[in-house]
Amino acid sequence: MKAKKPKPKPRVPSDLEEFQALYGSDWATFVRGPAFIAAMQILNVRKLKSITTLSPEQIEKNGREILSDLVGHLKHEEDLFTLQDQKENKSPIEDEMVYLSPEEQMEQEALIAKFKEQRKRTHYAAN
Repeated sequence: MKAKKPKPKPRVPSDLEEFQALYGSDWATFVRGPAFIAAMQILNVRKLKSITTLSPEQIEKNGREILSDLVGHLKHEEDLFTLQDQKENKSPIEDEMVYLSPEEQMEQEALIAKFKEQRKRTHYAAN
């Protein structure tokens, strides 16, 4: 008797792929419609007002948080407009992640520290 080959597991669509299959064309029409565009304009004006009313001291003190919030807002807006066209992308870092023992981690950190030190020396020597 021949050994049976294990059947490959059926591919399960991601939530994004499922959404695109069910609603992709409807979503594309919706985000190009006047109601959605007007709603996005209202939200953008609110965000701009919240930033323009900040004092210079608040901006100085919380600049990174303000910028991070604004970037998040813009990224979310872009995601809404492109949801029907997006592809599932795994981060290349996720594929490369490997377990390192504590000894290997210490060795890697030592190499990084050595590299940084050499870089400082060559940078200061050049200047």
